[in-house]
Amino acid sequence: MTVEQGICASFLLELHQAVHDFTTDTFKIALFDSTVDLSPDTTAYSATGEASGTGYTAGGEALVFTDSTPKLVGRLPIVNIDPVIWTGSFSFRGILLYNSSKSDRAWMVIDPGRTVSISAETYTVPPNVINGIEAIYRLAQAG
Repeated sequence: MTVEQGICASFLLELHQAVHDFTTDTFKIALFDSTVDLSPDTTAYSATGEASGTGYTAGGEALVFTDSTPKLVGRLPIVNIDPVIWTGSFSFRGILLYNSSKSDRAWMVIDPGRTVSISAETYTVPPNVINGIEAIYRLAQAG
């Protein structure tokens, strides 16, 4: 299994084709175990290799945009995303953000850098905040 972090190439193309709309579409975050390959070449969400366990629902959770209007911070586009909080018992090795309104098309892959195991506890994604702006885009750009 390999997790390679980054914005999905298909998503970048689809932005130029006006497929995605951050003001109306539903985007989700899904977690995957160590059996799946995720990379910027991922084109769509699939349940194959998805994490499972108490407190995690297949398909992941919907992202809530604090402000769905993208902004530029320097030259980096940022959307403000509320943290997603899971409480339960499960493990995951990769994270996929995807647009469930548009045939589950992949947005980005995030590599947490290790297998994360939750055992009757709470886990928050994204875990770090930069000046009040959730850092999920920055995490993907760092890859």
